[in-house]
Amino acid sequence: LMVVIQKALGAYLEKQRNDFSRFYFLGDDDLLEIIGNASEPGKVLPHLGKMFASIATLNSLPCEDEGVLAKFDAMLSKDGEKV
Repeated sequence: LMVVIQKALGAYLEKQRNDFSRFYFLGDDDLLEIIGNASEPGKVLPHLGKMFASIATLNSLPCEDEGVLAKFDAMLSKDGEKV
């Protein structure tokens, strides 16, 4: 049973990587954390640097819109550049 579950999980993660190629830069544990916390941007942000070499974090704005968790207005590089 465990082998079947592991194969299914591996196939699911491979599908996610095929859908968004930047996921190939992540290990299985990191990818599972991103997928599991997709509705919590703060938990996904630490993984940006693994997917996009020049991005350290995002600049967020306060958001009052219903159903919107966060709004981002800029990307911040490791060198402090704001784009």
